[in-house]
Amino acid sequence: MLLSAFVCPGVGQFVQRRWRAGALFLLTFAAAFVVFMGVAGSLIISYYRMGFEFETYEPDIHPGRLLPAFIAALAIYVANLVDVAAAHFRAGRKMAPEGSRV
Repeated sequence: MLLSAFVCPGVGQFVQRRWRAGALFLLTFAAAFVVFMGVAGSLIISYYRMGFEFETYEPDIHPGRLLPAFIAALAIYVANLVDVAAAHFRAGRKMAPEGSRV
């Protein structure tokens, strides 16, 4: 189950049949990823415009604009992994017989 959480946030929760949590992680990560790719795309376009219109173009290139979107996507990804692992261990403890160590 934890391996499926590495593939895409939300998939690990879907495997555990936790549909709401899976949808929440999947949608929030997708939104953060789209924002990140949008900012990255605008930076790439600015670099190309600077190369083609070097005499008239005033560049607005600040790679630091990527940082908030990257941190948001990374935080959602890590929270997804922690959630899947915690749910997996909680389910393992419920199923373990008395006196056994999990």
